[in-house]
Amino acid sequence: MGGDTKARRGGAIRYPGAMRPLIALLLLAAATPARAEPVATGRAGWLGTWRVLASERAPLNADAEATLRAAACEGCPLLVRDGARLDLDDAAGRGDRVIYLGLTLEAPRPTTLHLFLGFAGEAEVRLDGEALARWERAHDRVDDRHVALPLSGGDHHLVLRLARLPDPERGRPPPWSLRARFLSAGFHPGAGEVGLDLGPLEATRAHAAAAAAVRLDERHHLEAGAPAATLRLHLPAGGVAREVPLRLGEESLAHAPERGVWGAGLATTVPLPDRGPLRLEAAVAGERRRVGQLVALDRPLLEAAAAFAALLEEAPASARGPLQWRHEEALRVVADKDPDRRWRQWLRDEARRLRRAFARGGHPFEAPRGYTRMAHVSVLDGSAQPYELFVPPAYRGRRAWPLVITLHGYKGNAGDYFRNTFGLARDWRGGESLLDHGRHGTAPTEGPMIVLAPQARGKSHYRHVGEVDVLEALADVRARYRVDPRRIYITGGSMGGTAAAYLPFRHPDLFAASAALAGYHDQRVRQDTHHPGLSEVERFLVAHRSDVDWSENALHLPMLLVRGTRDRPLAWTRVQAARLRELGYDVEHREPELGHNVWTETYAEGAIFDWFARHRRPERPRRVVLRTARERTNEAYWVRVDGRAEADAFAEVRAAIEGGRVVVETEAVAGLTLSPTPPLVPEGPLRVNIDGQALEGPAPLSLHREGERWALGALELAGRKRAGVSGPIRDVYHEPLVFVVGTQDPAHTFTNRQVARHWARVPGWDVRYPIVDDVDVTAEMIADKTLVLVGPPWSNALHARWRRQLPIRFDLGGPGGAGRAVLVGEARHAGDEVGTVFVAPNPDVPARSVLVIAGLGPLGTWRARFLPDLLPDWVVFDERVELARGQWSCGGARRDDGSPNFAEPVDCAYRDHGLFGMGWELRE
Repeated sequence: MGGDTKARRGGAIRYPGAMRPLIALLLLAAATPARAEPVATGRAGWLGTWRVLASERAPLNADAEATLRAAACEGCPLLVRDGARLDLDDAAGRGDRVIYLGLTLEAPRPTTLHLFLGFAGEAEVRLDGEALARWERAHDRVDDRHVALPLSGGDHHLVLRLARLPDPERGRPPPWSLRARFLSAGFHPGAGEVGLDLGPLEATRAHAAAAAAVRLDERHHLEAGAPAATLRLHLPAGGVAREVPLRLGEESLAHAPERGVWGAGLATTVPLPDRGPLRLEAAVAGERRRVGQLVALDRPLLEAAAAFAALLEEAPASARGPLQWRHEEALRVVADKDPDRRWRQWLRDEARRLRRAFARGGHPFEAPRGYTRMAHVSVLDGSAQPYELFVPPAYRGRRAWPLVITLHGYKGNAGDYFRNTFGLARDWRGGESLLDHGRHGTAPTEGPMIVLAPQARGKSHYRHVGEVDVLEALADVRARYRVDPRRIYITGGSMGGTAAAYLPFRHPDLFAASAALAGYHDQRVRQDTHHPGLSEVERFLVAHRSDVDWSENALHLPMLLVRGTRDRPLAWTRVQAARLRELGYDVEHREPELGHNVWTETYAEGAIFDWFARHRRPERPRRVVLRTARERTNEAYWVRVDGRAEADAFAEVRAAIEGGRVVVETEAVAGLTLSPTPPLVPEGPLRVNIDGQALEGPAPLSLHREGERWALGALELAGRKRAGVSGPIRDVYHEPLVFVVGTQDPAHTFTNRQVARHWARVPGWDVRYPIVDDVDVTAEMIADKTLVLVGPPWSNALHARWRRQLPIRFDLGGPGGAGRAVLVGEARHAGDEVGTVFVAPNPDVPARSVLVIAGLGPLGTWRARFLPDLLPDWVVFDERVELARGQWSCGGARRDDGSPNFAEPVDCAYRDHGLFGMGWELRE
């Protein structure tokens, strides 16, 4: 099965469209004799050039597969891409469902090569005819799977068999794709001393393939405040290891790989001309590449971005957020090549409008009325975060106004849901997209309340960074306008409907009423949380995440819960409604004959404003209930929990004013403060009956437990968990973070950097956490930020500095690292793929946390990419944790063998995990 038939049927070489005419001509020419042709990877280890050994409708039989090898496939076509992602649908023959890709590996001595794959479909890795690994994945994720290639000295034959997933019963089949990255035995990008060989290839084809792998990147931006273009010719996914002549304007380079890796290539930055095209030529191997295709579109927007930046220099504080966001958004539109011309025009119009307004001495963002796109500057990363705002035209600042926070869904955006709230629904039948509706839909012109719609960092679920954004946006509005603190309301749909319970339940004295539409309030309804696969720690984390477990905090929060009868399972909302009724609280539960979209009907003709207007938050209630499982939100009215008694239990306080004294019942509370004021209680000492014990003291009165009794005085917080230093692991995303890459051990540095990027760039979140090397960390960063230390102590300088003061430690081992282990108390965890992630107090700045992500070997650190969403304070894991990637919890992750989702739940595959005690001690 040499491949000549398939080579002709599958086409000659798969090249980017711009190069195909050139390659087709070159292939017609008589060429020099074929020779073994080496390939080199890109700088990050990616390889986008492979030999296509066969393309079939079904897998070959074992005998035929055994004959496949690049070294004996002179007539086989090549698959060449100028990027990491290979589109296998395009590479395979029409109707084929299996493709075989191959290389020859030339090892001068025994070694190990590391292959990382991301793919959609089924993948099998074969070395010298032996199957080393086989997986099936429906999602293309970068570096999703790893296989070690053990090589003796000499030549070896690598074959990847890739099969398309079966077409689904409904919808389009998932894309069929592959990403392949090579790391050397020392975990450096590229194959190191191992040669990668495509097999026989005549010179003309080889030169053409090398040229086809060259990518032209063109980026338009501001340089010293002026529009500019940076162009780069390079091979990010590597290619045939032949010299390629590159030219950009007057600069040229005879580009060739070094030690099996292609370098940075050729780059230049030039000013964008004031008018006309970009006057610069780019050429690869003498063949011109097109440049400047978006200059005419981008230049005016970059000029608008420069105008916003200029206005920022002199703008008052009230204008900094809105101006910075407009500046950043103009640059984003250019960088992302956003095709929305109307949006581009709006940004340009804004630049002209604001220039005129400031020139006249105006303050257009101080307290605008009507509809405005606003923004605040976030403490998390210094970025400007947008929100939609409507202020009734009748607002004059002489009285306090009610305010509604309205929250978009997972696939939506702030502008779209903001308009929905006013009954200005999207024309989905006419093809109006969510994005179009949010950007260009009809804006409200009248309404009875101030309305705020935060973007909340995108798909954040309004947790962590999303929760911070909502509170920051609200604070920004309250600083500009007189908002009635007793009439702040919250509503949302889908993801936003969940948050319309999540946020007020955790901030019980902030909101006057909530309308939660199509939300998800009890996470036990999920199929992956109600089976024996969950550990006890994970079950607590499920309760920690579930709104229903915080329902007691809705004592003074009237709620409207809405879910369509066709939006199954109905238990998502019914469980929440039942719990509120069981508590005797004020809840209205509707189930209209609708699907997921219940907001169009609920919000029609401004009905939600009428519902909200009936409710006011009490200013000084005589009865308070506070239930919390986190230190970050520990107050309600005149009750504050200063400390929980147990890390895996909710603290609960039920307090009431009776006959001039405070009667309190508690559960799992170590300390609390009571601060009722007259007329709730009389002047003078505060009399308290707490859990049947009578105490008295000046208000505010702090109490703490001593054994089974309560005592006067504040709970000692030194060394205890408290707000901002508490866990669980993902709680750190409420804080400004700096990711610190360990660079002290070259074998770990590359993996450390990839893992830092993974944890810092959370999918769906609009957040810009800085990533710095350990040698570049400043004293200001240590004092003012929460640091995320990536890499073990022999790799990360800060981890080494603090390793003896952290609750989970590393045994440094002996010569060559022998005997290294992760230490959890007396337990030792050893192995190349063992890793740990844990949160702990910063030893130098106890008021801040550090998060440590580290493995004994590079693969142990890499495995931290597979951890699920729900995480406790600390976990120790190994290669078995790969089952949890993309899952909600560790226990209950589905098997990765193609079985239906959740069909075969598995037990949690951590080596160990848990919550630290309230004093950061390890618990049994």
